[in-house]
Amino acid sequence: MKRWVLLLSLLFAVPGFAQRLAEDQGVELRGSIVVEAYAVGECNINEANHTEEEYERIRVNQDKPMDVYRAEFSVYNGSGRALDHLIANYAIASEWPDCTNWTSGDYTNSHWADTTGFIQATATPYSVAPRETLTDTKYIIVLAGDPAPRFEDWRFTFNFADVPADSVPPAQSSPVVGGNSSAQAPASTSQTSGTPGLRPEGITAADTCEGRDVGTACWMETGNLPGCYLWNPNLQRNDAAEWSGECSGGLIEGTGDLRWAFDDNEGTRQWNESSGQMSGGKSLLSQQCRIESI
Repeated sequence: MKRWVLLLSLLFAVPGFAQRLAEDQGVELRGSIVVEAYAVGECNINEANHTEEEYERIRVNQDKPMDVYRAEFSVYNGSGRALDHLIANYAIASEWPDCTNWTSGDYTNSHWADTTGFIQATATPYSVAPRETLTDTKYIIVLAGDPAPRFEDWRFTFNFADVPADSVPPAQSSPVVGGNSSAQAPASTSQTSGTPGLRPEGITAADTCEGRDVGTACWMETGNLPGCYLWNPNLQRNDAAEWSGECSGGLIEGTGDLRWAFDDNEGTRQWNESSGQMSGGKSLLSQQCRIESI
C-alpha cells in the first residue's frame, strides 16, 4: 500500500490567521496560532532557584505580565476516501520565559516554550472518514511582548483504506485527539507472557536499549509489564514506555494504549500517548508516532 509523506520545517505562523500547512490528494494539514488571553498571569522570580548571574539577568521580569497563545492543529480528510492510517507530528517553538514560575488561575497547565504533539488515528478498517476533521490544541505561555510561538516542524503520513468511499458514512463530528502532557498513565489489566529478567527469543542484550545512545533503534522493556518488550525506533533521553494491552512471547501484542515518556532538550519530562494495533512488538503506531528531536 502506497504511503504519502509530507514534511514542512520552519513554517512561521501569523497570529490570528489560520493556515493550510500542506495538502496531498485532498487531505489537508491546517494550523493556527492566536492570542488566547493577554496579561492573564505574572512572572515570578525566586532568587533561591537561580545562580547570582541568572538572578541579576532575569529579575527585571518580576511581576511582568504573561500572555497565552492557543495553537490549534487539524487534519481534514477532503479526499472523499477513508484513511486507515493517519499520523501528523508537530513541534511548536517559542521563547522560554525568564521566570521561575508564574501565577494564573486558568492556564496553569499551559506549555512553556517548545512543545511537541501529534494527531493520530490507526483503527481499522478505516480511521478517518470522508469530510472528518481531527484536531489537537495546545496553550503556550510567553512573556508579554515576546515573539509569538511558531510552527516548527510537521511530519505527515497517511494511507488510503481499501474500502469503497461510498461505503463509509461522512463524519458527523470532529473529535479531538493527540498528545496530552497532563494525562494519567493508562491502567493496565492485561495478561503478559513476559518473564521478568528474561528477554524474548532472538533478542540479545546488545539489541536492547540498555546503555544505548540517543537516536538508537533498539528493543525496550515496558515499565509496567516486566519482561515485555517493544521496538523503539528512536531512543530519547530517559525514555520509558507503558502498554495497556496484551503481551505475547515477551513482546507487546494486540490493541491497547501506548504511553511514551522522555526528557526534551531542556530536560523537561514530556508524554505522548497513542492507541492502536501492535504485532510482535512493532507497528506503524510505534514507528511513526515518535517526535524527533529538532
